[in-house]
Amino acid sequence: MPAKGLVDGLKVTSLDAIQECPKEECVAFHACNYIKQGPCKVRKYFILAVHSAYLNTLKEPNEVDLMRIGSLLVPLWDQLCRFKIEEMSITATMMMKGYRIHPIFKAVRETIKAIVQMEYQIGIERKCIGGNVSGKFPNFDDFMHGDPDYYESLLKSDKEEEPDI
Repeated sequence: MPAKGLVDGLKVTSLDAIQECPKEECVAFHACNYIKQGPCKVRKYFILAVHSAYLNTLKEPNEVDLMRIGSLLVPLWDQLCRFKIEEMSITATMMMKGYRIHPIFKAVRETIKAIVQMEYQIGIERKCIGGNVSGKFPNFDDFMHGDPDYYESLLKSDKEEEPDI
């Protein structure tokens, strides 16, 4: 596995082979503000931000944690970034074809679910500074189905904040 350097004397490894910028062939070419040379800068800086976020929040990192992040989580985050870039190519007419949701949106949701599941499986939340107060993740089923009363609670809080006229 490719070594990325040392953090507090621990080896950081990551499976983040980022391909060359496809230049004009990229769906985000015109919206991209980065230099279009070498590895894709959007993906590169995104992965650096992911690494940084994990490294800055782990209480007591060890090489196993860093290897799991680099080999299990970083590839998922990179996949999510690639899907989000691809999502930029979707037009309104493509989304409305047959009133079906474009498959890229499902792929994005599935990747996010996979990231959350992987973080849970390797215990990242418990090892982070200021982790969940209860010391564990919320129930994954709650995450999958959401809070059915969420929008009603938002509306209720908005009504409470409205000034009397």
